[in-house]
Amino acid sequence: MGGLFNVENPFWTFVGKLADAMLLGAIWLLACLTIIGAGPATTALYYVTFKMVRNEESYVYKLFWKSFKENFRQGAIIGVLNIALAVFIGYDLWFYYGQEGQMSAYLYLFFLIMAFIWIIGSMYIFAILSKFSNSIKAMYISAYAMSVRHFGTTLICLAIMAACVVAVVFIPPLIVFIGGIYIFFTAFPMRRIMDIYTQKILDRQAAIAEMNGEAGRDDDTEEETLIPEPEEDVADEDAPAEDEEK
Repeated sequence: MGGLFNVENPFWTFVGKLADAMLLGAIWLLACLTIIGAGPATTALYYVTFKMVRNEESYVYKLFWKSFKENFRQGAIIGVLNIALAVFIGYDLWFYYGQEGQMSAYLYLFFLIMAFIWIIGSMYIFAILSKFSNSIKAMYISAYAMSVRHFGTTLICLAIMAACVVAVVFIPPLIVFIGGIYIFFTAFPMRRIMDIYTQKILDRQAAIAEMNGEAGRDDDTEEETLIPEPEEDVADEDAPAEDEEK
């Protein structure tokens, strides 16, 4: 019994991490109410939870605000774009729902598909921003490519999202913390994906460093700097971002 009540017991460690994620979820909700803070807060929540599932976190709230500030510009732009798309798609679904006519049925189905695409892209874009540096366009391409390439993980995240929605329906007060709960649990399957592309970036950097070293040994002249490759997305077999991991 002593082990059960030991604060270092894996169970209580997990509960402590979940509690921190829930409290961060409340902060996330407040940030989302400002609209412009939704993107940076979502990015920061992924940043912290990725560290939680790796047991790398120290001061979670300090890490949250660190990521919030560092990714504010890109996060705010992506967040506003995502909210605008959600409003546009949601309005069209509401407008065409129940309308008579074959064309209305087709348009309703079209926007239903668009809603699904929006959801799966949104699940990955902020996770990518929390880990990598790249242009917004490249990160969107990476997000949709990842969602298709790792469709099994996408389905797991969708199932977690559905479970969170059901939980809020039955326990409405959970809405205050549900953002943190959802991102905390999706961080476990997404961590593996982020690790894959992090390793690809490290391998690329090592290959570039090796090429530079070989050039320096072969030439008597001063070592030249290798020109970086053009920006790439995950549609290519290489890493999702040209720049370094955050």
